[in-house]
Amino acid sequence: MPQLNNYTSVSAIQDLDGNQVTETGRESSTSIRELHEISKRVIGTAPNLDLHVGIALLSLPNLKIIHVARNREDNIFEIFTKQFASHAYQYTYNIPDISEKYDSHHKIMSHWKKIFPDSIHTVNFEDLLCDPEMEIKRILEFCDLPYENEYMEYMNSNYSSMPEKAIGVWKHYEKHLKPYF
Repeated sequence: MPQLNNYTSVSAIQDLDGNQVTETGRESSTSIRELHEISKRVIGTAPNLDLHVGIALLSLPNLKIIHVARNREDNIFEIFTKQFASHAYQYTYNIPDISEKYDSHHKIMSHWKKIFPDSIHTVNFEDLLCDPEMEIKRILEFCDLPYENEYMEYMNSNYSSMPEKAIGVWKHYEKHLKPYF
């Protein structure tokens, strides 16, 4: 059974039969439970998770994926300004490479959404910041979870000034970034 990670080859996944896919799901569920004993839900934010959506959804049939999509320019600019410790993210130091990765990611996610339309919910990042209550309700409905007022209390106390800080930030550097966009 191949260990699935960012370096798993496509051929290793292609060679899995139905029983191996099911077993991969069981092993993944067990590993997740061991790593996150308290949580019933896990959030994955690694940049390369999009490559594993297909096998994840095949092996974990109840899996729900919430894909957050952000304005291209703001997303690319933010990635460029972050410092990643891992050598796996060398592309983050070059705007054309980030742009290519961004475009590739959205093509991959569009592909998965066509194949698994009921398992992937896309949230627009800007909508989440500007109308968090509506977007949170949509996310919870997608996940078959009840809405509770505590969600908005958390959002209001932690993200109330986020729209001003997160939307259109790249425009402050537009004259320098224009060649890339």
